[in-house]
Amino acid sequence: KVEALENVDGAEKFLKKIEIPHVNAKSVLSTLYTLGMRFSHIYPELPSVSKDIILKNRVSEFYRQEEKNE
Repeated sequence: KVEALENVDGAEKFLKKIEIPHVNAKSVLSTLYTLGMRFSHIYPELPSVSKDIILKNRVSEFYRQEEKNE
């Protein structure tokens, strides 16, 4: 039987839930990307490579928008 990690006995000892407000999601995602976090590091399958390419383009667009707003 597959069970969600948060439902495992003692999960509160090793799991911490972090809620990111929607308005900050792009900023957090861009920061994680800049720090080297990629989908393909977490999920090493071929679809993750395409997600990384899309993410790279979105992060670049986010930083261009940030520069315009300064």
